[in-house]
Amino acid sequence: MLTMLRDEKDEGLEKYVTYSVEELVVLRESYKARINSKIKNHWSSRIQRRYNRDIKNIIWKIGIFLFIIGMTPILILSIIMVVNPTIASTMIQKYISFIFSPILTITVIGVLLLYSINDNTSQLRKELRNIELVLEKKYSPDKKIMLDSNIINDLQSGKITRKDIERAKAKGYRFYITHIQSDEISNIEDTNLRQQLMSFMILFTPEIVNTHSSVEGLSRLGFTDIKDGEIIKIMTENKKTHKKFQDALIAETSIERDFTLLTNDDRLRANVLKLNGRAISLVEFKRNLTE
Repeated sequence: MLTMLRDEKDEGLEKYVTYSVEELVVLRESYKARINSKIKNHWSSRIQRRYNRDIKNIIWKIGIFLFIIGMTPILILSIIMVVNPTIASTMIQKYISFIFSPILTITVIGVLLLYSINDNTSQLRKELRNIELVLEKKYSPDKKIMLDSNIINDLQSGKITRKDIERAKAKGYRFYITHIQSDEISNIEDTNLRQQLMSFMILFTPEIVNTHSSVEGLSRLGFTDIKDGEIIKIMTENKKTHKKFQDALIAETSIERDFTLLTNDDRLRANVLKLNGRAISLVEFKRNLTE
């Protein structure tokens, strides 16, 4: 069992700095499992999440409304107290009996209801965020992998397996794609093949990042940084085909974000290396997993 804390005196991010990437990955998954377990076992999980959030908002609004109602008479009575203490004293007694006590009771009930809705995962979520922040700093560029579309095909053909992906994640590899890879799969006409490749893509749990540049007719609004990059101009100088622009967008994004492009396209890999980027083949990637 992985020791949760190596130094109880450390706080925040500091206590995780001494962990290796592999240990942090295990710890991260442990926290995720604990959070999911608490949420699953909490009574409010039976309520749809959006309704759960709506209930909290309603309770907060009612609480604020009651606070205003409760405080307004107190301010008024404070003014009357200065002018006529006798009348104010009588009014205060009636206020406490008929207004303040019911409001206080309703407020206490609301607080208890809010507390019961809380799934008590805030501390766990905080620790998870700290772990992920430290992991982000520890990840070397060699372990930030931009997936080329042909790697998904290799997963289908068995050249890369589920065990390979699991081993990579355990070693701290993170995977990235742009909308280009996702669109390529979505545009496959064969329904069975398309669904199969999509399911294979999910195994990598990649993070979708914006392309560095935009190409008219290819880039999607909201998925590009809308820049006119120099790298894409160099890579498409001699050949301006649809496929060439797709490869160039993926390669440029990988280079600009300091990722390592994982591709079996020898020409694309060579171009990335010429432009001082990082690129490896599937054979090299699998060899790294065994080292």
